Amino acid sequence: MSFGRWRRQARLFAALEILAQGKSVTEAAVAVGYDSVSAFIEMFRKMLGTTPQMCLSSIWESRVGNPNCCHVGDSSWLTATLK
Repeated sequence: MSFGRWRRQARLFAALEILAQGKSVTEAAVAVGYDSVSAFIEMFRKMLGTTPQMCLSSIWESRVGNPNCCHVGDSSWLTATLK
């Protein structure tokens, strides 16, 4: 894995944790080092195939159906997605 890919994955994991805390996409983007929210969203979409907002909607829908379910707490789905 290249350094650039490793760094994007590290930023993505950190951003997912921030988003799961209820922070905005802008706050997550800035916190993980992006100057441009649109660049952050594009990276997120390229890495996961969806936007941060759509990903969050999916996580919250999972919680409604199962209060103990939160993909962010179990990153195995993300690890599999990023391979």
